This record gives sequence, structure tokens and C-alpha cells, in this order.
Amino acid sequence: MEKNYKNLTKILFFIINLIFYKTSLGSPTSDKGFYILIIAIILTCRLDYFLLKLYPKKNYKFTVTGLNIFFKIGLSIYFREFHSFNIFGRLGLAREAGGVLPVIFKGFSPAYVLMLLSGMGLAYLIKNYYQEETFNKEGFYKDLGIFFALLILPGLFIRPLRGTEVYTSTFLSPLYTSIQAKEDAKFLEKTDIKKYFRSREIKNNDFTGLAKDKNIIFIQCESLQNAVVNKTYNGEEITPFLNSLVKSKGSIYFDNYFELLGFGNTSDAEFVSMTSVYPTLDGQAYSVYKDKKTYRLPKIAKKMGYETIAMHGNTGKYYDREEIYKGFDFDKIYLGESYDQTDQVMMGLSDKSFFNQSFDKIKEVDDEGKKFFALMVTLTTHTPYNLPENLREIPKEADDKTDFVYDYVSCARYTDRAMEEFFDKLEKSGILDKTVIVIYGDHHAYTLNNTKNKESMERWLGREVDYDDMMNIPLLIHLPGYNKNITRHNVGSQVDLYPTILNLMGWDRKEIPTFGIDLLGWGKEIENNAVHPQTYLLKGSFITSDKIFEYSRDGVFENSRLIDRKTRKPLPLDEARKESDWAKICINYCKNLMTNDNLIELVKKIRKTD
Repeated sequence: MEKNYKNLTKILFFIINLIFYKTSLGSPTSDKGFYILIIAIILTCRLDYFLLKLYPKKNYKFTVTGLNIFFKIGLSIYFREFHSFNIFGRLGLAREAGGVLPVIFKGFSPAYVLMLLSGMGLAYLIKNYYQEETFNKEGFYKDLGIFFALLILPGLFIRPLRGTEVYTSTFLSPLYTSIQAKEDAKFLEKTDIKKYFRSREIKNNDFTGLAKDKNIIFIQCESLQNAVVNKTYNGEEITPFLNSLVKSKGSIYFDNYFELLGFGNTSDAEFVSMTSVYPTLDGQAYSVYKDKKTYRLPKIAKKMGYETIAMHGNTGKYYDREEIYKGFDFDKIYLGESYDQTDQVMMGLSDKSFFNQSFDKIKEVDDEGKKFFALMVTLTTHTPYNLPENLREIPKEADDKTDFVYDYVSCARYTDRAMEEFFDKLEKSGILDKTVIVIYGDHHAYTLNNTKNKESMERWLGREVDYDDMMNIPLLIHLPGYNKNITRHNVGSQVDLYPTILNLMGWDRKEIPTFGIDLLGWGKEIENNAVHPQTYLLKGSFITSDKIFEYSRDGVFENSRLIDRKTRKPLPLDEARKESDWAKICINYCKNLMTNDNLIELVKKIRKTD
């Protein structure tokens, strides 16, 4: 034992890292991916070992070992939720972590116990077999040099390691992001994207001005996925009210609509939906672009004579909404501190109480004879979906051995009931007949990397799920006085909501720069529209009406995946090159405009060339 303790140390590091990568990345789907994963595990083990032997004191080794284990467990849970090791990109959201602690605890895998036991094994070896030698300065610098060589060089020469090996992708992500940004800037200079936006023709259609002078209510529903609309669980409709609204006169339902997030999740859904500007990977868009000029919807509504209202049952400190909403031109801001918080469910104020109290605030404005634009952000359907049993209406299926779908549909039903009560109040007060109501999900309810939740969804749906399932959210627009019922199947995302609403309101879109399109249009613009994600699917990925392209996480185009959305069969990668490049160009161009605060200049240039 005394002779072999160093080998035992290496074996324990291998076990720890094998569990870490298994619980994070899962199993590789190709031979190339398998070899890269093996290299990553070996490299991480070597880095762990050199970090351990860097300093001879036992207290140092105990500390490094403990931090190593807990860091990897935390990072594994983080990866399953956000599909990235770039934890530093979300450091600005750290103060929100307290609100999602239940998610962290629910994400604790039994495999982590083995990691902890292996860590205890390392501690045993350190205590009993490692000697506290005299600090050797020459040896220290030698080991430190080897550590940094192992950290930096492999990623430079083996590009797939940048998105796979934990030390490389976590600590060197700012470096590689900077390198990629310079490459993107050079690529952007070679394109003439301004010509595209200058030549975009703003056309009226059958929907132009249908909502003229109507009030507007945006209801952004927490984690509402399209999968529950018009679906049943255990023989019961999950969202009976929403289903009836989808089928009623005056409703336009988009079933091929997708989230478009950066690093802000819910707050990014708000930002993108109200600005038609792409989010960013530099943090939550609200904060990153806080001081930049945008033609946000509340500002335009205010200009058109509307009172603007923002309502959310959570504290104003969360996502810094209290300050952000002020800068977003909301006249009246009602956040958690403005609500009676007696009726708490999971993360905070229940949706039923939220809608009831919010109705009173809306009615006050209506009683004053003012038109209004209101943003309402719900909360109850939030992961980990642990709705109290007494609030659940749908019994669990007898053969359902999983928890995720049952928990999730229970929350979705609760929010559906809350919306129904809200609509009843709007109708009885006469507000419904003069208000356009827009209902949409903010983001996904599960990630593909969370195997347990993914398998629960697949059991319920009876098929495999992919990113076009995970990222698919409903969009429903209810128009008072409109006598048709329409379901649109064309592809769109949250960046397209703003121009769609502008058209319905009959407001002059030529004066407002948007990266999205009017989803109620027609022709090539609609047919060629695509979703350009950059988080759960990396930048360069896209979803169209018939294809999904997943840009490889290692940044190598040739390792990417293109499939047919109907047959789910792979397609030649060459078919994805053009749209993939265009996705990068659009996102990079948007970031360039916003960073340089010249979105308004784009509008001026458009005016000159009209």
C-alpha cells in the first residue's frame, strides 16, 4: 500500500472524472466523440494530480481535494441544466441562485455519492501516506509549468477539447471566446448584411391593423412548453382552458414557435420578445444592454398613448427587474414587494393570487379610460415543479414510474386554471373585448442533457425527443372581434414576436429596427425563416421548418449533426453550411450594433435607402 499510494490516487481521480463526465456529457454518440472523451478524462486526471502535488502541505492537499469534488459535482448539475461548462458566463446571476436551490438539490445524482466516497478515499491516502516534505521552489515551478502546459496546449491543437475537457472549457473559455470573436468580426466584415436589412420589404397583409387601438396584455408563462397544449395525461387534458382558447374564434395559434435565449433564461425571453434583438452570451441581455438604445415595445406603446405596466410576483431584486423595468419605459411597476404574498407556492406567489391581484391593477388603469400595454410574468410552473399535493388536479398514471412529467403537468394545469379565472374577470369587466392577449412560454421545462427528465418525457410522448421538442413553446394571440380561428405552422421564435405585434397594431414598422419578421406574413420571408439559438444549441445551429442543425460543441463543423425533422434521419452536412453561416452573421451583427450602441443608426440608414 505504501508503495502504491500514488497509483491509488490516480485510480481514484479516474473514478471521480469518469463519473463526472458520465453525469455531465453522457455517453458519446460517435467513435470520434468517444476518443475525445477518453482524452478529456485522461487530461483532467493529469491536471488533478499535478494540482494535488503542487504544494507539499497536507492542509493544501485536503483543501484542493475537497474543492475538486464539490466543484465537479456543482459543475455536473450546472451542465445538465445549461448544457455548458462556462459557469463564469453566469456569475452575474449568482445572486439569483438562492431562488433555485430546490433545483440544485433535486439534480443531485446518486452517482455523486461515489464521487464523495472517492474523495474520502483520497483524503485517507493524504492523511496516512503523503509526507509533508519541505517546499521545493524549483519543483513547484516545474509542476506549475507542466500544469499550465497541460491546461493550454491540448486545447490549442485539439479543438474538440475546448468544449469537452472541464478545465479547458471552464477556465479558458474567455480566451477561446475572444479568439472566436475576432474570427467572427473578420468574417462579418466580408459580408454585406446591411444590404439584406436595407432591402427587406415591409408589407401589409390581412392582419395589419386588426388590433388597432386595442389594449395589449403579454402573459409570459414560466416554463410553458408546447408539448402540453392539446395533450392529455392519464386521460385528462393538461391545459383545458388554453386548449379551448386555441380552438376559439379570435385566436391565432403558432405551434412551430421557439425560445431564443442567451444567459438570462426568463429575463432574456422578456428582452427578446419586447425588442426583437438577439440575446447575448455575455450575461443577461437586460443588464448587458441596460444603457443601450433599443426600440422596445413599452417605449413604442407609450409613444402611441398607452399606459405601460409590468407585473411579476417575485421580488424586484431578482434579475434586477426593479431597475431594469424603469429603464424599459414602464410607467407602473408591480413586483413581489407590491403584492400580498400570503398565498405562496414553491418559489413564491402563486399564479392564482398573482392573476387575481394583477387584475385589480389593470382595472384601475382601465377605469381611468386609458389604453394600456401590460407585461405579466408568471412563476408557479418553475422547476423543480414540486406543487403541493392538495393543489394537484390530475392523478398520476399507474404505470408512470418517473416523477418529472407528472410533476410538470400538475404545475401546468394549475397555471391553466389561474389563467382561466383571470380571463373570466377580464370578460365580466368588459376589458377582454378591447384587449389583445398574447400568451407564450418563456423557455423549456427540461433539457436533453438531464437524462432522467428526458426519458420521462419520451415515455409519456411515446417517442424520442430532440431540440425541436425541448425548445418548442406555444404562442397564442387572441384578438377581440376577430371571427376566425387560425393555426399557423410556420417557424418562428421570440425575436419575431415584436414585429408580429407591430403589424397587428398597425404601427409603422419602417421606423423600428427588428431582427425578426412578422409571423403573419407570407412568401419567401416566412418560408425561409429560421431559429438561430446560441446557448443550448450553440451559435451556428438552427431550426427550420424541416431541419435541425446542431453545431458541434467542439466547434468543428464536420462533427455537427443535421437531421430531417419529419423522418429524424441524418442529412448531408453540406446542406447546413449556408444557413449556419447566416445564423452566426445575424447574431454577430446584432451584437456589434448593440455593443456600439448604433441600432438607431441602422434605422437612419434604412430610411435613407427606402
